[in-house]
Amino acid sequence: MFPRRFALLCAVVFPFFAGQAATFTYATPPSGIRKVYGSAPFQFGYLTVPEKRANPAGPQIQLAVVILRAKQATGALPIFFLTGGPGGSATTTAAFFEVFPALQKTHDIVLIDQRGTGWSSPFLGVFSGTYASAREGFLNQGIDLTAYNTTENASDIADLRTALGYSSIILFGNSYGSFLAQEVMRSHPTGIAAVVLDGVLPATDTFLPRFNQNTLHGLNALFRDVQKTGPARRAFPNFSRTYFQLLTQLRKRPLRMDDGFKITLDDFQGTISALLQSSERIRVIPLLVTEIAARRGSDFVRRYFSFSEDRRDFALGMYLSTLGTDWNQPNWLDLTRRTDSKLRPIVFREANAPSSLSVIFGVRAWQVPYFPQATRNPLSSTIPTLLLSGDMEAQTPPDGAKVVAARLPNSFVLNFPRSGHITGFTPGPPMNALVQFVNNPSARPRYSLASLRRANFYATRVPEKTARDRESERPLRFLR
Repeated sequence: MFPRRFALLCAVVFPFFAGQAATFTYATPPSGIRKVYGSAPFQFGYLTVPEKRANPAGPQIQLAVVILRAKQATGALPIFFLTGGPGGSATTTAAFFEVFPALQKTHDIVLIDQRGTGWSSPFLGVFSGTYASAREGFLNQGIDLTAYNTTENASDIADLRTALGYSSIILFGNSYGSFLAQEVMRSHPTGIAAVVLDGVLPATDTFLPRFNQNTLHGLNALFRDVQKTGPARRAFPNFSRTYFQLLTQLRKRPLRMDDGFKITLDDFQGTISALLQSSERIRVIPLLVTEIAARRGSDFVRRYFSFSEDRRDFALGMYLSTLGTDWNQPNWLDLTRRTDSKLRPIVFREANAPSSLSVIFGVRAWQVPYFPQATRNPLSSTIPTLLLSGDMEAQTPPDGAKVVAARLPNSFVLNFPRSGHITGFTPGPPMNALVQFVNNPSARPRYSLASLRRANFYATRVPEKTARDRESERPLRFLR
């Protein structure tokens, strides 16, 4: 119902609590979280806050929190991770990306499921029916959908810091999480010692109107790089043509590989968008596209269409509420149509523009008034900040880091080749730079780009995998 690539994408009844100050209580974790972490140690609890701070005596909600304690007691500041979407779940993220174990060596890692998401309650998941019927269901439960937005989210982060007893913390925000982090820096700067913004969404960005444009930017950067890289150019001499011909075919009907595996247009575009997120994934895209175009089914192809996603990974209701509050400006639909009309080639526009328009119509059906408060104002701050970006960014604006850094005098902007939306989450120069910064926010990180610039960067042949290889492969996780 909802394209996976759009999330920057069964109503359950939960109890509300009587009005009280924000509190944190340790609790037994849900089975879904225990399954992700297995035998690895972690702590779990709930932050209880007002659903709407304008009505502190009204209904209270619970936000799920996972705490990964530092392996070494060095006194390093804790790191609060803010994931994207909006609507994504953070509590299970650390099990899938190597940056978190690297940071946990000396830092506490705090993962919070933002209001309405993940294992927080209420959970604003929408899995069937129309947007209007889902909205009506939440309203019948007494849920105020206007309370699920960036302004309230930022206050939740400030309350969590206080409730956990941390005098100072480091924020780490990705995608929408970078937008949320900017609001925390603006409205709740107390106790924020440093910030990492990754896959940066500027406060002033219109979000959806540029979404398809951003995707095309990432693809074109990939096409250019393959063309100028000798081994890849020889292995994939007509890569961009192959890609768009495949898109044309998928618009007509799903493709079936010679082993019977079926790929739809949404599967294909969602997978490519996810692979454009990090260097280790980008390197396989030309080979994967070529194999699909040749209809060669294999474990290699299937692996990249088997993302690890749980029903709690994304809360569509939270996505719609936040987009309505923070981005659904009066000219949003017209602006999106005008921007999409300029997309070329035409097959790309035809394959992508309808989905972006459907999201806008979904936001309108959700009927949450546009009321961004301060969230869309440019941020000015002296808090030390590291801004990470990749030259194949395909979800947030490619110039996002520079736009935000213009008003942050104590900031470092690092742009990495052959990297994308989650630059810094997997081993390599960006992750090394991120770890250096959180350990010393006053110094510009030092790193080498040699591993990202090598001539044999792109995979040119399908690897032979043993059973042990398959067992040890880390499941893919799509970050919105």
